[in-house]
This record gives sequence, structure tokens and C-alpha cells, in this order.
Amino acid sequence: MRKATRKQSACKAHRRRVDGRRLGLELLELRLALTTGVAIDCGDAPAPYPTALSEDGARHIATGVKLGATRGEDSVCQHTPNALGHSTDDGVSFGRVQVGMVDATVRVNVQGGAGRLDAWIDFDRDGSWSGPGEHVFDSRALVEGDNLLEFDVPAFASAGTSYARFRLSSDGDASLRSEASDGEVEDYPIEILAPFPSTGLSTTHAIDEGNGQTRATAMGDLDGDGDTDIVTAYRDKGRVIWFENTGNQTFVERIVAYNAGKVDDVAIADIDQDGNLDVLVATYSQTSPWSALGVNWYRNDGSQGFEKRVVMGLGIGLFDVAAVDIDGDRDIDVIHGWTNSITLHTNDGQANFQRSTIGSVDSIRSVAISDIDGDGDIDVAGSGFNEIKWFENDGQGDFTEHLVATFSGNIATAVAIDDVDGDGLGDVVAGFNDGAIQLYINNGDGSFAPREIFQTPAIVRHVTVVDFDLDGDADVLAAIHLNQVNLIAWYENDGSESFSEHVIPGSRYGAMHVTPGDIDGDGDIDAVAAFNVHDVVVWYENDGAQSFTKHPLHTPPNRVADVEVGDINGDGRLDVVSASPGDSTVAWYESQGEGKYVMRIIDSEVAHVIDASVSDLDGDGDADVLAIDPAGSVHWFESGSQGGFESHVVGAGLLAPQRVSTADIDTDGDTDVLVAHMADEEFSWFENDGNEGFTEHRVPGVGHSTLVDVYPSDLDSDGDIDFIAGTTVSTDALLWYENDGQQNFLRRVIATGSGGNVSITTSDVDRDGDQDILAVSEGGTVVVWYINDGTQQFVRRPIDSFTNSTRAFAADFDGDGDSDVIVADRGNDRVSWYQNDGQGNFTADPSVRSFDDASGLAVGDLDQDGDLDAVVALSAQNTVTWWENLPTGGLDFGDAPAPYPTTFSDGMPVHRAVGPQLGQSRDGEHDGVPSVNADSDGDEDGVLFGKIDLGTGIAGVNIELQNRGASAHVDAWIDFDGDGQWGIDEKILDSQVVVEGLQTLNYSLPASAVAGVTYARVRLSTAGGLSPTGLAPDGEIEDYVVSVLPAAPTVLGFEVNQGELQRSSVTEIEVVFDREVDARSTAFSIIDRDREVEVDGLTVSSRLENGGTVATITFLPGAFVQTRSNGLHSLRDGSYQLNVDGAQITAVSTDLPMAGDVSFGDDAADRFFRFFGDSDGDRDVDGQDYGRFGRSFLKQAGDAPLHSGFDHDGDGDVDGQDYGYFGLNFLKTL
Repeated sequence: MRKATRKQSACKAHRRRVDGRRLGLELLELRLALTTGVAIDCGDAPAPYPTALSEDGARHIATGVKLGATRGEDSVCQHTPNALGHSTDDGVSFGRVQVGMVDATVRVNVQGGAGRLDAWIDFDRDGSWSGPGEHVFDSRALVEGDNLLEFDVPAFASAGTSYARFRLSSDGDASLRSEASDGEVEDYPIEILAPFPSTGLSTTHAIDEGNGQTRATAMGDLDGDGDTDIVTAYRDKGRVIWFENTGNQTFVERIVAYNAGKVDDVAIADIDQDGNLDVLVATYSQTSPWSALGVNWYRNDGSQGFEKRVVMGLGIGLFDVAAVDIDGDRDIDVIHGWTNSITLHTNDGQANFQRSTIGSVDSIRSVAISDIDGDGDIDVAGSGFNEIKWFENDGQGDFTEHLVATFSGNIATAVAIDDVDGDGLGDVVAGFNDGAIQLYINNGDGSFAPREIFQTPAIVRHVTVVDFDLDGDADVLAAIHLNQVNLIAWYENDGSESFSEHVIPGSRYGAMHVTPGDIDGDGDIDAVAAFNVHDVVVWYENDGAQSFTKHPLHTPPNRVADVEVGDINGDGRLDVVSASPGDSTVAWYESQGEGKYVMRIIDSEVAHVIDASVSDLDGDGDADVLAIDPAGSVHWFESGSQGGFESHVVGAGLLAPQRVSTADIDTDGDTDVLVAHMADEEFSWFENDGNEGFTEHRVPGVGHSTLVDVYPSDLDSDGDIDFIAGTTVSTDALLWYENDGQQNFLRRVIATGSGGNVSITTSDVDRDGDQDILAVSEGGTVVVWYINDGTQQFVRRPIDSFTNSTRAFAADFDGDGDSDVIVADRGNDRVSWYQNDGQGNFTADPSVRSFDDASGLAVGDLDQDGDLDAVVALSAQNTVTWWENLPTGGLDFGDAPAPYPTTFSDGMPVHRAVGPQLGQSRDGEHDGVPSVNADSDGDEDGVLFGKIDLGTGIAGVNIELQNRGASAHVDAWIDFDGDGQWGIDEKILDSQVVVEGLQTLNYSLPASAVAGVTYARVRLSTAGGLSPTGLAPDGEIEDYVVSVLPAAPTVLGFEVNQGELQRSSVTEIEVVFDREVDARSTAFSIIDRDREVEVDGLTVSSRLENGGTVATITFLPGAFVQTRSNGLHSLRDGSYQLNVDGAQITAVSTDLPMAGDVSFGDDAADRFFRFFGDSDGDRDVDGQDYGRFGRSFLKQAGDAPLHSGFDHDGDGDVDGQDYGYFGLNFLKTL
């Protein structure tokens, strides 16, 4: 889920800095407010947080919007122990908050209208809310009522009790201090949980080691948005990448296939004719994974998803692939080169392919398709060793072989077909192993006239024909590469088939392929080139005059120097940022889940960039990137929509800046920037005005001219940000710059003789409540921590010795609640971590890992399994990798199919595989494995769903619990509406308490439930309160396929004689059903209740009325049936019962039978088949009792005095009493 954001307006006012005069005026105003009876609400956090009036503590005029139902009113603003001084703090409730957690949640209740929230959490527990990333919500717009918000917990967070401040107001932009004109402030204690216990750092995974030799490109509109996208094939790693054009010529990298084999070529076509362009891939090497060998196509589902389908498996030596309707049947066929031949796969229209051979070409290297002979169908050409051939298509997909050219001892490495001379016939262009580019002009009589286009100095890897300069004739575009020769060139046709060469500048090593197309939609022809050295893909923008601007789409890091982590796109997964001085590139790697990353270039012109940082600099809720240009500038890349960045310069003119970090240095509520610069006696902090403007403040170094690192931290626990600075070997000091609260800094010396400190960070290593210092000292040969005794006296304690350490971080890798240490030792090509025993004693963990030239280091929970992993930059290898930490006991994932959230990329649900469990077994996985039957885990043995019938409205589920412990709760969902997600109203068990052993739990079916096969998720944990995704510290998750049965058909009612009240002389009975049913005639039977004999001679007919079946029962003459004067057949008067056999009544739409049998006439209330006038069911005519009962026999509660049904002649009395006068005529309606 993407975090909600608010882009600050351009006119956002500069947050006011606190100075003595303003503070005095505000205190005077507050005292005046208190004496005049104006209610004030204050915070109540303990010292040293700014709470008291003397500290200009946070306070609000107690009016307007508020947090929760109640708002306090204070006469004194004061600290209270544990921030529990206000019983009215009721507007904020936290979910699980764990070190390294992405998308932790907090629920904020707003009353009195909408408002804006500013909030802080002291993650490092240093007594200050001004540290990096601690301003978690910056003027976030909230609605009235509950607001569920998300924030990230940094890896440097310290486990234990910390404090949070939440300020709500109408205007927002509140700072940690001072007053607001309305709203409320609430301070809270917050428990930050340690990472899960782990077995230690173990497995390494590549983030960017290169996709592996770019081989080919193709163009097409894969997402149907009207612009041209690019697909690229990478040979060595077997990856096929789609660069999605966002419409403004920026590209988003997406994965088509991640293990496609040794890819030689790609093509784009709508293989299955569903309106979406699919991707066709040819692989060629015996070293490919056998499952990937051959020709495959990847079906585009229209939603950025691709599914592999096979055209031909186990093909070896495949070259070039093309997609075209070769046989004229209006579907897409496939053509490719294979060893010594050209192969055709004809499509049957259902994307099933039949293989055949078009013809032979010796050691084929390239295939081209076009109409060579001008007869309107597609012919094929192939080039290889010593020959070029073309194959004439007869229009039915049958071919005749013809020779274009032969030669000796050469290979035609590339071939293309187009009408170069404008005579309507297809000519052939070929590139050769010896560097020649040759045109073969079609004479129209089966012969071809050769003409040299150009002799290049290297192998021609690819050629294509296009009118590049839009002058009406066909030019040639080529990729040329051998050793140091690397050219992307186009050869201009002067209209008479004479060509001049134009080299497109900016070529890289290993030019392999070039594709023309209008990338930017401006009407001219651009080019996309693939270079197999460093996996570079570049598009060249044509200005219309064939002058080109180079735009790299993908370039792996070159001499990567630094890495950082952060959720750049707000999707709930940690991404990685890199700084690479070798190519002056700042990039970020978007996590795709399942350990996959795609590179996005932020900027490729930050000269020799050496350091990067991730922070929300503009307070809009997303992560921005800062980078250092050592030539003198600090760059801020503001994160925007669709993964784009807007570039700003924070500061320039610095002398050799080295490191950049961020904090709210002036406590005004926005994020400032701190920079160490090496070549002068100062470092700088840049004050953020909240409106994308920065003011530089220089802090003198006083003779320490080689500052290489400066780190912000509240070292003296007084609530403001101090600086710790390190110098190199030549000046040899570790310095502390103490902030007096007004941003005046007093320099103190912590240590001298440290031999140069190249990396600095802080953490409460010994858990005594103050910040200690971790430094890489003595020029990178020793990692030291300096113990803070609480009075800012420091004791030096070495951890270990190294050769050339570049970075060290403090983080809780083993999940025991204290800070361990991880060190990048560049000199020894390794990364080591050291376990803290909780007292500041460190032991080297045996899981030391070799990393060649480890230059950068970062820490975060990359796989969202609840522990901390490490990211390592390997400069010499041009690689970024991550080192996975494994939780103790392993992990348990779900296995429901897509689109249900199951895998890492979905924000997966994951449990530590400890504590209570469902059933007898629980397995552990590295990631969720979606499966159609939700059975890939093999441990679903703790849940059994009973029959789920829409007609009942309630169902049951059996839960077997093992290893309960102190408590256990079940949360469960069924996707009742089948939309592929588990909604709020689909939660069937909400933190249900369960006991050891087997139990049955009932649940209600929602109104949204529909019949069909769907999926259920059951999550067991000690604490409960889980959602379908997210992390649980224990328990188990099991996913299931379940069937929701439709409601059984039912009888809505019965009608006798078309609704007449009369019950004598019954001629027909209608049975009305609630839907269309298949009603067998044998389903209906009538029993004479007096003799218990079945009535024979029934006939049954059916009709459809108002969406339901109406079955009509009539009678044939017989023992129970009489024929009336009008010719109708009626039952003789008597006592009868109609039975409907439910098993013989089935719904037409579902074939589902009725739930049971139905009877009519089985009690007096049915008023069915009784003698005329027998309203009380005693089987005689009630009128005969009139003398004894009067009219009372006719009455029930609420009845009229006379029942009109018994008064057919309308004379106001019961017709039975008139028998003597009328005879039998009283029974008749005249």
C-alpha cells in the first residue's frame, strides 16, 4: 500500500525559529491566556523533550479540532513520568512497531472536523525528536474520524520504551515546540520491539550485478498507452526487461522474464490476438537452463504481467526470431534460425504451433522477413557461412529456395530486407564478419547485384534499414563491435544507392544491436542501442536534423562507492540507492519482491558522486535522495510521481564535500542537511526553510582541515541535535560540537591520536540510556566505540582491527535488543559483524563473508521477515548485493495464488515459525509460493471448512491447535465475492480465542457472498489482531481452496384453483419456486390422509414466470377425481396432503437440488383440501353449527363478523343456513 502524501504548497510559510525574544513574548501571551481563562492544552513527555513553558513546549489553544473524544486543559505545562500525565490522551493508537519495519501503522482519531497532523517518534531513544527520519508525519491532511497511517521504522532504531509527540491543528506545519492557535497535542510512550531473533547473516543475493550482456532490443507499445516501449534481451543472466515509456521519455524498468536462458533475440507481436503485445524470445546455448532452451513467448496479460508459453523446447543454436503472418491466415507465426536452417512455426489461431523447415543456410547467423518479389506475401532471407539465401513464399506457407550471394571464408553476420532503390522489390542488406556492409540490389529476375555500402573496421553485429533522415529513401543503421571498436552508425542513402557514414556519438563498449523507432513521438526516427559490456542500453534522441542526444536506459554501477536503503516509491518494500563515481550516476533499485530488483537512474551527471542519503526533505511523505559531488555541491533529488525525480542544488562552492546526512537541527519541524567537507576548516549545515530553500550555516573546524564525516545526534541528551565530526590521519581527532539549543556550537574534543576517523555513527551500545559513538578510526584500521558515561566523558574501547575499513554501522542483527556492529573491510575484501552481549562486549560472528572491494554498507529488513539484513557495495565488481539474515526457527508463508498477497512482492503475510501452530505440521520457506490449489506448502493440516451454503447464512470451520502456550488467536478470511482480495467484510474470525486441540467455530456469511470456488486464509498467532498481510512474531498461516455453494432452490408458495379461497372441487394446484428449476413430474404426489392412499392420475406442466418456475398440477379421471359439468376434472372432497420430493427438483443454473422435501396440507392452518365451509379443520361444514356457536365459529382475531367466502349469494349470512330455500345452489357462484 502506498503511503498517503501531501505535497507542500509553494507558498508554505517558513517555520519560525525560536529565539529568546520570541520565546519571552509567547510565554507572556500564554500567561495572559491562562489568566484570562483561555484553555490551553500542553504535552506531557518527560525530560529532556521540550514540554515545559521554560522550554517553549508544544501547546495549543484548546479549541477546534482535537485528537480523540476528549481534550485536556492545562494550567501548567510540565513533564510527567512516562508521558502518562493526561488521561485525555485518547486519539492515537499504535500497531506493532519493530526495528526495521516498513509500513508500521498508527490509527489517529480526529474529531471536530478535518485537520493536519505533525508527529515525531524518537527512534534512537536519545531524548530528541530531531534525528534522521523521526518526523514521521509532516502536516499530513487527516479527515474527521479514524485515519490509518503508515510510517517506516529505521534500522538504527533502538528497542525499548521511547516517546512520540502528535500535534493536530487546522493549519498544520507545527514544530516540536511553541504554540498553535487550535487543536491538540498528545505525547505517548511507545514500545519499539527488537527485530526477530535470528541465526545470523547467511546467504548473499545480487541486487545489481548486471543483467548479463545486452544482446538485442525491440520496440512496441506493450501497455497500450500510445507511446513506444522498449524490450531488451540480456544473454548471460537470461533476463528480458521491458522499459516502459511513461510518456515523457522517462522509462520504468519492468521484468518480463528473469531466467529465460541464453537469450539471442526478442520480438514483439500479439501472438494470441487478445489486443496486447506479447514478447517472443529465442535462446541458443547448451549452457542455458534446459527449461528455458528454445523459442518461448511471454503472454502479456494487459496488467504488466507476463506468463511463459512454449513455441519450441530444447532448441540448441537458435539465432534471430521474427513474428509475422507467413501463411495468410491472419494469425502470427514464428520464424527463427536454427543451426543450419530456418524454422517456421505456424500458428493454428489458438497459439498452438506446428514446426516445419523453410530451408537450409550453412551456420545460420541472421534471419530477415519482407516481400522480396513484390507478390504481396512475406518471403524470408537468411545469412550464414559463405552464403545468403532467400526463400520465396507461395502465399500458403510453402517456400522455394533462391541464392542471393555466395562468398568464401566469410560469415554474413546480419541481414535485412527493404526496397533500397525504390523499384518495388525487396533488396538485401548484409553485414559481415570482416566489417563489410553490402547491398544486394534485386534485379527482378532472381538475380542480385552487389554494391558495397561501407567497409567498417570491426564485425557488423546488426543491420536494419530505415529512412533515418526522412528524405524518402532507405538508409542503413548498424551496430559494429570488435575489441576497442564500438560504433552505432547510420549510412545515408543519397537516393542513388551511394552511402555516406555518420557515427552516432556516445557509443559504449560492445555494440551489439540497434533498433530504430520514434521514441519521443516527435515524428523523427530515434534509435535504441544495446551494448553487451556493462549491460548498457541507450536511446539516442534525434533532433530531426540527425543530431543525437544520448539517454541511458540501463547502466550498471561503475565503481559504486555508497549504498543506502529506503522505501523510495512507498510500496512497502525497501529499495536501494547507489552512488557510482565511475559513471557519475545516482540510481535506485526498485524491489520487485522475490529478491528481484530493477534499476532506475536518478541522475547520470553528478560528477564522481561519492555519497548518498535517503530522507524526506520536503515533508511530502515520500523519500527523496541526496548526493555529494566532491567537486563542491550537494544535490537533492525530489521524489515525484511515476518514479521520477526533480533535481535541486542544496549547496555549492564547498571544498571537497565528503558525507551528507540529515536531521532537524533547528527543531522547526523540517529536515535540514549536514555536510562534511574535507579541504577547509569548516563543515556546513543547511537550514531548510520548508519551501525548497536552504540557507548555509558554517561551523568552524578550528584547525582540523580534513573533516571527512560528521554525524548528527543528541549526545548530551538535552533535546537538541549535536554534531560528531571525524578527521583524517593528518589531523587525528574525534570532535563533538555541542548545540546550545540556539544552533550555536561549542567544540569539544572526545579523542585525539585516533589516527583519523573515516566513518561515524551513534547508538546506545551499552543500554544505559545515552548515545555512545561508533567510529572507524586510524585510517580504517580499527573500529572503536566510545562509551558515554552520561556526563559526556568517553572511554575508548576497540572492537577489532582491519586493513582498510570504510563503513561501520550499529544495528541489532541477532534480535536480542542491543546494538551489534557490522563493518565493511575493504582492504581484506570482507564484511564482518560482531555480536554485542548487552554490556558492550563484542564477539566476532563466524559468518564472515568475502566481498571483493566492499566500499559501501547499509542496513535494513530487505525481505520483510522481521530481522535486519545488510546491503553491500562492491566497487571493483561494479555490483550491489544484499546479505540475508535468517530468523530463528524459519518463516512460514501463505500459498494462495495471484492476485492474493502471498509473496514478498505482495507485502506478503509471514510468521516466524515458532509458538502455536495449526495442526500437526508447520514448514518453513524463504518466500511464499503461490499455487492454484493453495497447496505448495504441504503443511495445511490444521483447518477444515464445513459446508458453506448461501442458503443457510451461517457456516462452521474446525480448527486444530497445537502448542498453544499462554494464549492463541485466529484471524481468518474468505474471499466471498471472488474479487481476488480479502476485504474487511470478508473477515470470518476476528482475533478469535482458540484452545488446545480441536474446536468448531461458526461464522456468518456476508450479503456480498457469491457461489463458486474461492480462497480462504487462516492466521494463527499469540496476540491476534492480524490482517491478510504483514508480519507476525509467531504462529502459522494456512491458505485453502473453498467452495461456496449457491442457495438451494425453494418453494415460495402454493396456489389452489388460481388463488380462490374455495377448497372444494379442486381442479389445479400451482407450486411456485424461487428460481428456474428442472421439476420432474414424479417429484409431486398427493396423499389421501384419511386412507393414506396416493392419488393417481396427476399431470404436471411447468412455465417460467418472474424468473421462477411454476409447476401446475391437474388431474385425470379416476377414483379420486370427478368430472364437473364444465368438463374440468376435480378432486373429490376430502382431506389431502401434497408432497414435493426435493431431490427431484434441481436448479437449472447450478444443478443443485432442494435442501429437503416440502409438504402442503399437513395441518389445519394450510386450509387445503377440506370440505367447503370447514374453516376450523374439524372436517364438517361449519355452518351446521351456527345454532350452537352463532357467528363465532367464523372468527379469528381481527376477522370481520361475516366471512365473505361463505356468502356466495351476498345476502349477508352463511349460505349453509339457506339450504332449505336454495338446495345445493348455495355452493354455486352465479
